[in-house]
Amino acid sequence: MDKKVIGLSIVLILVVFLYLFNTDVESGTEDKLSATREISKSQVEAGGNFTVTVTITALQYVEAPALDEDLPDGWTVTPINNDGGIFKESTTEWVWTSALNAGETKQVVYRVDVPSNAEAGLYTINGHVSAYGVSPIEVEGSNQIQVGIESEDKLSATREISKSQVEAGGNFTVTV
Repeated sequence: MDKKVIGLSIVLILVVFLYLFNTDVESGTEDKLSATREISKSQVEAGGNFTVTVTITALQYVEAPALDEDLPDGWTVTPINNDGGIFKESTTEWVWTSALNAGETKQVVYRVDVPSNAEAGLYTINGHVSAYGVSPIEVEGSNQIQVGIESEDKLSATREISKSQVEAGGNFTVTV
């Protein structure tokens, strides 16, 4: 065989190999799942509760999808709808033993009870979805809830001004 033909064949084989190798790497980094979280309220009082809905969508065929939610310490989760998933209370995790085809969804709905001694402030719920052979992917959508002051009606203030008119260079007192 001619050396040019052999050299060309080797180059062609290397190009094909690199193309296949590169395609496999890229397909491994594509998201195979997506998830969106909705929180029923933007504010809640300490001791109150709210509902969270997480919708998981398979973008490709996946096996054994899972949802892992991370809530503030002391907050309690009560499942309302697991959509066939198994809820693991100790880790706030849902796992499905079945596979999802591209386009199929699972929806988890749960109630969150905020402790009555929770301090006022903005709290965050984080989470991710994963599946067999799929690295964790962050849940998108709502992830914050305000605990404490529900409306401006709970705040009030008054103001007094000592004089209604003041000459240039004069003084007056404002009391709040």
